[in-house]
Amino acid sequence: MYRRAACGLTLALTLSAQTPEPDSRLASLERERAMRNAAMAAAPSVEKKGGIAGINPRAFIDVLSGGSTGLSVKVGGLVTGSGFGLGPEYHRPDLANGNVDLRAYAVGSVRSYYLLHTSLAFPNLGSNRFSAAIEAERLHAPRMHYFGQGWDSRESDRSAYHLERTTFDARAGWRPTRQSLRIGLTGGLALYNTGPGRDPRFPSVEQTFQPAATPGLDRQTSFFRAGPFAEIDLRDLPEDPHKGTHAFAQFRVFHDRNHAGYSFRRFEGSAEHYIPFFNRKRVIAFRAATDLTFAADGQRVPFYAQPTLGGSDDLRGFHRFRFHGNHAIVTTAEYRWEVFPALDMALYGDAGKVFDQLREFDLRHSATSFGLGFRIKNRGRVVVRLDTGYSREGLQVWVKFRNAF
Repeated sequence: MYRRAACGLTLALTLSAQTPEPDSRLASLERERAMRNAAMAAAPSVEKKGGIAGINPRAFIDVLSGGSTGLSVKVGGLVTGSGFGLGPEYHRPDLANGNVDLRAYAVGSVRSYYLLHTSLAFPNLGSNRFSAAIEAERLHAPRMHYFGQGWDSRESDRSAYHLERTTFDARAGWRPTRQSLRIGLTGGLALYNTGPGRDPRFPSVEQTFQPAATPGLDRQTSFFRAGPFAEIDLRDLPEDPHKGTHAFAQFRVFHDRNHAGYSFRRFEGSAEHYIPFFNRKRVIAFRAATDLTFAADGQRVPFYAQPTLGGSDDLRGFHRFRFHGNHAIVTTAEYRWEVFPALDMALYGDAGKVFDQLREFDLRHSATSFGLGFRIKNRGRVVVRLDTGYSREGLQVWVKFRNAF
C-alpha cells in the first residue's frame, strides 16, 4: 500500500516538474486535473461501504431483518416467551425471474425452543392473477403457559406444558381484478403432541388442572384442516403502513383424524385501518380481530388449539397466552409518530376478552392494557419492536422482530 502511495506521489511530482509554465487558463486546468487523477490513483483502495472496518450498516440490518437474498441470519420468529431466537435462513425470492420464492430457516433459543420452516411459493402464475404455495413447519415449545379456561381464570394458576406441532399446508389464491382483492383455498395437516411442562418456575399443567375441565389434556390428536380465505390489501407499505386498509377472513374445518372427539370449525378475521396526517409523519392505526371456534355435539376444542389472548400481539399488558377460550375478540388503537426516519414511537391501548357463547360477542367487560412502544425501521419495514404494556396484572415488556399487526 505504501509503495503504491509513493509511486503516485512521485508521478504527481514528475508531472508537475515536466509541465511547462502555463501560458493559458486551459493549460493550468489540464495540469491540475492530471495531478488530481494521479493522487487518486495512488490513494489506498477502500470500498465505500461505510461503517467500521468496511462493514455496511444497512447491509448488516438487511441480513438481520430478512431483507437479503441468499444465506442470512433469521432473528425471531418463535412463539412469545421463547427467549431470543436466532438461526440460519436461506431465501431466494428471485428464482425463475421472480416467479419462484424459496425460503428455509431454522431458529432456536437458549430455552430449548426451536422452529424449522420451509416454503416454496409461486406468486405470479397466470399473468399475476394466480398464486400458490406449499410449506412445512415444525415447532418445539417446552415452556408453554396455561392459566385455565375462560375470562375468570386466575393468574396464580399458571402452569406449563410442552407443545410439539408439525404442519403441512398448501395454498392457492386468485386475484379477480389483478388489484388488491385475493381469494383462495388452503388445506393441510396439523399434528399436535403435548406433555409435561419444563418451566421450573411453575407446575406442570396436569398437576394443576383436570382433564374434565381442560379438553385435550390427556389425549392428543392430529387434524386435516381446509377451507376458503379472502383478503383485501389497500395499504401503502404492507410492512410499515401509514395509509390504507387491510382485511382478512378465513374459515377452516378441523377434522380429528384420531376420532378423539376434537373436530371443530374455525373462523379467523381481522381488519386494520391507518389514518395519516402531518405529511404522514403521524399515523393513527386501528385494528380489530376475532377468532371463533365451533364444535359439534359431543366434540370439544382442545386447549392447545383454542384461541388465546395476552402477549406481544394483542393484550400487551398481560402474560403471554393469559386467556384461553372457544372465542376471542380484541381491538387496538395506536398513535404513531416518527422520531427520525429509522425510529417510530407509539402510544397504544388494547381491549379484548375470550368467551364461550356467541351472544357475548361484544367488548363489554373486556380487559384493557395501555403502553408505549418503539419501532426500529429499515427499508420500509419494522425490524425491531419494543412494547411496554400495563394492565391490572402489572407491567410487561415485549421485544419482537416484526410489526405490531
